[in-house]
Amino acid sequence: MGKVAEYFEKNEFPPFWNEKIKEFGIMKHFISTPYGNATTLFSAGVMIMELARCEPSLAFFFLASNLSIASFEFFAS
Repeated sequence: MGKVAEYFEKNEFPPFWNEKIKEFGIMKHFISTPYGNATTLFSAGVMIMELARCEPSLAFFFLASNLSIASFEFFAS
C-alpha cells in the first residue's frame, strides 16, 4: 500500500502534502488580491485539472477550498 493510501484508510489528510502545497504556492492562485494572485478562472481550472491527473482527492481539496474562499469573499465584503 502506498504512503497516501495509508492516510486515506485512516480518513486523514497527508501532512507531507501541506509542505509541498506551501512550497509550490498553489493556494495563492485561488485567492484574490491583495492576498493572492487572482488567477483567471481558466488558469485555475487548468491547475485543478493537472492536480486531478496526479491525485484526484487533492484536486477535490482545492475545489472545495476555492469554493469556500470565493463564497467568503463574496458574502463577507
